[in-house]
Amino acid sequence: PRRSLPPLEREYLRFCRVLGRQGLERRMGEGPVDYGNRIARERPELAVHVTAVTDHYVAMNYAGLDAADLTPLKRAVRALRLKALAI
Repeated sequence: PRRSLPPLEREYLRFCRVLGRQGLERRMGEGPVDYGNRIARERPELAVHVTAVTDHYVAMNYAGLDAADLTPLKRAVRALRLKALAI
């Protein structure tokens, strides 16, 4: 269940769902960086937004940045969602 996931993971899954609705599902075993790079190559119009989300997520999840404030990640996911809806 999503409710039991940490907020950082829930936000990243929201990002994956937005892209999934665009036909850009995350592949089995595909890490966040590889996924972001693939999407940026396949859909260059989304590259800036996908890179922003991926960079925030990786920094918070793997590089030890404080994940308590998800505001930058949430803003990046929202910007991606709005861009994807406009396409």
